[in-house]
Amino acid sequence: MSRLLGLVVIIPLGIIAVSFGASNGEWVSLRLFPLPGELALPLASVIFGALFLGVILGGIAAWIGAGVVRGRARTAERAVRVRDHEINEMRRKFADAAEQATAPGPIKIGADPTRAKAGLLEEDKSRNQAA
Repeated sequence: MSRLLGLVVIIPLGIIAVSFGASNGEWVSLRLFPLPGELALPLASVIFGALFLGVILGGIAAWIGAGVVRGRARTAERAVRVRDHEINEMRRKFADAAEQATAPGPIKIGADPTRAKAGLLEEDKSRNQAA
């Protein structure tokens, strides 16, 4: 679709440019003030050259102006990478904790909250006996 649209735009512009160049073939002298001498060129060449120079200078100006936006985009991209790393690290830690919580293994005395509430911890018993 975009190729067809490009052809629909480019072909008429090309026909107009060729027609313009053919109808403005008169020679003009071009003098640049501080430089000595003059340059004789067809009028169409002078106009196309000025148009080309304007496009190049406009592109450079737009590129320089977009430097701030590109810098902000790089900063945001770095921040996103840092956040992604943090999220992946938290997911890994959560998965490890979930795996440890569901993994069968020996129950440590004091790790069971019901035993701790009942005062059945070994440390508590030894403290009670010493007192």
